[in-house]
Amino acid sequence: MNETKTNRWKRLPKGLRIVVIVFVSFLLLNVLAWFGTSWYIHSHKQELLQKISAKVSENLNGNFHINDMEPVLLRGFPNLAVELNGVTLSDSLYTTYHINLIDVQSAYVKLNIFSLLTRHPKIIKVTLANGTFHLFSDSTFSNGYLLKFKRSKDSASKKKNNNRIDFENFGLQNITFNIENKTKPKQLLFTVNSMNGSIHSSETGMDIHADSKIHVAQLGFNLNKGGYLSNKNIDADFHLLFHKEKKDLSMPVQRVKINGTTLLIGADFNFGNNPQIYSLNIHAPSIGFKDAVSILTQKLQKTLQPFNLKNNLSVKATVDGHLSGPDDPVVLAKWQVKNNDFTAPFGVMQNATFTGAYYNNVIPNQGHGDDNSQIALDSLNALFYGIPVKMKDVRMFNLTHPLLDFKLTSDFPVEKLNGISGSTFFFDSGRTNININYHGGIVPQDTLGHTLTGKIHIENAAFFYVPSNIHFQKGNVNLVFDKHNLILDNTTLATLKSDISMSGSASNFMNLYFTNPGKIVFNWNVESKHLALDEFKGMIDAPKKTGSKNSNQSLENINEKLEYIMRNSTANLHLRVANIAYKTFSAHDLDATANLSPDNLSLNNANVKFAGGNIHATISAAQGRSEVPFRMKANAQGVDVDKLFTAFADFGQSSLTAKNIDGSFSANVDVQGNLTQQADLVKNSLNGKISFVLTDGHLINYKPLLSVQKYVFKKRDLANVAFKTIRNNFSISDGKITIPPMTIASNVIELNLQGVYAIDKGTDIGIDVPLRDPQKAEERRAQGKKVRKGIVVHLRARDDVSGKVRLVWDPFHKAPQKEDMNND
Repeated sequence: MNETKTNRWKRLPKGLRIVVIVFVSFLLLNVLAWFGTSWYIHSHKQELLQKISAKVSENLNGNFHINDMEPVLLRGFPNLAVELNGVTLSDSLYTTYHINLIDVQSAYVKLNIFSLLTRHPKIIKVTLANGTFHLFSDSTFSNGYLLKFKRSKDSASKKKNNNRIDFENFGLQNITFNIENKTKPKQLLFTVNSMNGSIHSSETGMDIHADSKIHVAQLGFNLNKGGYLSNKNIDADFHLLFHKEKKDLSMPVQRVKINGTTLLIGADFNFGNNPQIYSLNIHAPSIGFKDAVSILTQKLQKTLQPFNLKNNLSVKATVDGHLSGPDDPVVLAKWQVKNNDFTAPFGVMQNATFTGAYYNNVIPNQGHGDDNSQIALDSLNALFYGIPVKMKDVRMFNLTHPLLDFKLTSDFPVEKLNGISGSTFFFDSGRTNININYHGGIVPQDTLGHTLTGKIHIENAAFFYVPSNIHFQKGNVNLVFDKHNLILDNTTLATLKSDISMSGSASNFMNLYFTNPGKIVFNWNVESKHLALDEFKGMIDAPKKTGSKNSNQSLENINEKLEYIMRNSTANLHLRVANIAYKTFSAHDLDATANLSPDNLSLNNANVKFAGGNIHATISAAQGRSEVPFRMKANAQGVDVDKLFTAFADFGQSSLTAKNIDGSFSANVDVQGNLTQQADLVKNSLNGKISFVLTDGHLINYKPLLSVQKYVFKKRDLANVAFKTIRNNFSISDGKITIPPMTIASNVIELNLQGVYAIDKGTDIGIDVPLRDPQKAEERRAQGKKVRKGIVVHLRARDDVSGKVRLVWDPFHKAPQKEDMNND
């Protein structure tokens, strides 16, 4: 069998046999060399560790230390591989700060085994794994000096130092870089999860490739503002070029993925300049707004948090800075948005198209911080709740305390406002023109204030005020904004039966609109040629909305904010009305002040000409209840009593009507009660006092009086009873009027009466009627003769089961008597 193998070997071509012999010899030699080197490393480990440490320490400052080293067969074969464990570089202050500049658990070095026989050992690859690089400094200490090579003491040493060790391949696995400056404060913290690269050196420079996966904790140039790229993953195959003479490191534009989003990034670093400078060029062809913002510092993220874009945008940016400088880099970013939905604190702008830029060097030589930064948008066109808007010169500057400037113009059919104000105002015709300039904070609670200048003009608008169901057939509204204040100028409104002209202002409107809208106070001057109050009665019966948001909370949209203002603000009105009407009531030349607050409606110092006389009144009514409490204080002088009864619908009773009475009426009235939501008096709710004087009066065909003729005075004319003066002080309780004893002296009869008159039920009045003829009694007094009392008839006025007041004979004095009323 051995003979057979020998024959086979001899039959091989001579050249092939030589190749096999050389290969096997080389393999055996390599194995012998590897085992020999491995044996040498094991047997001289401590000696080698000391020599390596000493050699490195000759060139570096600090304490360089390696805990252990082992040859690695399988990973390195056929070359020699050595794994260094516990590699550290520290200084003498380690015991104080406990910080190593370099602390690596494993350093893998792969060498060409035969190059060890030359003066320049060839390193095939160096891989560092599981460690940290911590460059630290504060006001008293910095370990950065450890990176500087020591200067040679003689030329021989210098010559020896020129003997370099080169390697072409390198790798990093789980290596954390922490560049920290407590004084500035500054921290660049990132971890290289994996990096495999190569270096191709030449006399002029190096060409570096590095396939990398990196996790960035933060790039904090100023930790007071937060860090860039916080908690981001970077995936890239970096290509770097280093020019030795110029000391420039450049990165041609290449694809870099940040959390899965592809960016095109180029960079230049110049280490030869003083100061050392760098420049980055970044292009994101398509990136989400929130993704782009998340790259920025936390402070900028907070500033931009209220904003968003529905679809991706294109962004280009440049970053220029100093590697060792204390200041932030100069950043210029530009972007384009087309047909995108743009969300801002005031709402969503649909189909927005605009260009924008961010720049943090607005005022040269004033630093590159947020306080010297600006975001600018030019020529923004969009739809805002269906309203076409154009915005120019949009500027958000001083991002430490952000301020916003913009110019807004629009012209559109007024019906498009329904998207904003549908539950407060509903428009069905007209046109709106807007031309305003804004300057102020970007969030409602901003303490920097809010100012607005310009005008909003609404022309020939027909609309409903929804909460009170008031329909204005035609309205021309001019809103003028004068910085903080709102001015209403030359505004006219018309309903079916009323016309209104308005002007006035709301001081500090803009700031209160954003911070505390319920505190807004409107001061209006209101004039009208004719005002039909029945068209506006909904203003007191509209139910008050509950659960409104606190003024310190953000209201969800403009519609809610507008509704909140209308329900919770206060309006002070100065009213001048030529003619005023409500049902059967009519008056003219009203001059009054009114106050409309969330809980109360009041009419103060009202002077009005009514029914041939004058009335001065103050009226208040609560709002938002099923029954509306009211109070009225009034002074009436010279009012025609028949017109008074007509105006107030005979005060809700049918016994004594406007047809039965006339004369001149004057009174002081102080009453309170409840109204229904239709502004009718609630039964038995009236309370108060009335003092009155009625002169030159007549009772005409007053049925209760005519019924007396069944018993007496059949020859007297009770159908037209004249009296000169009647006066009394009535008190009202629960709808019942208490009548103190009083005498009514007329031309045909004299009445002494007292008792209770009920607006609803419960009338009970005692009436004493002397049978003597009042005219004859007056003649006897004129002649100086004694007037005899004569016979007195006692009557009682009571309501029956149907509610009608009937007069009956009261021989047993069951009706209220004079003594009873005096006792009361």
